Amino acid sequence: MHGTEHIARREREVLARLWLDVLRLAHKTHLPDVRFGSAVRLMLIGFAVLLAERDGKPVGATRLARYLGLPRATLERRLAMLVQRGSVIRQGRGYVIRRDAINTSDKLEAHNRIVRRHMLAAEELSKIRAQKGKEMERV
Repeated sequence: MHGTEHIARREREVLARLWLDVLRLAHKTHLPDVRFGSAVRLMLIGFAVLLAERDGKPVGATRLARYLGLPRATLERRLAMLVQRGSVIRQGRGYVIRRDAINTSDKLEAHNRIVRRHMLAAEELSKIRAQKGKEMERV
């Protein structure tokens, strides 16, 4: 395997490990009673609601469906599950994250663990990139 291919492979492995670790931790923290694959689909919708809402302004299902590339009916079924669980609140024709549901002590601790995990991955990627720079200088 060529040096740069090896480095790219190591970077992909770091990223894959990071994403799986983050998804597993989020699953364990937010939806432990839901199968992992189903929980990931619900969490992606929750993440989209969190990103799309601004200052507590609700985000509509059409906008979310377009953003996620999901059929609106599928999105609405999954949003209904999140509303039923108390993670998302319906406000008028839109949705917002229920802040008190994500700001509990256990969820804030999980958030801190996720941030630390990202920081470790960033350090590891920086080391790999530094090695890549050294190998490029030799060429």
